Amino acid sequence: MSTNDDNKVYSIRLPNDLILLIDEFRRDQDDLPSRSEAIRRILNDYFISTGKTPFEDDADFS
Repeated sequence: MSTNDDNKVYSIRLPNDLILLIDEFRRDQDDLPSRSEAIRRILNDYFISTGKTPFEDDADFS
């Protein structure tokens, strides 16, 4: 994964039902990640499941 200097900030609109699902995912984690971190984890899991590993070198996503 790129360094923090390479990260961009994006603002997105999400329906309330999706936010509730993200919050449910967060509560299922051992460390109650922020919503931003939860979305990163969900995306990482999706990409790994499709054979793509955008964060495979990042210890936070191992």
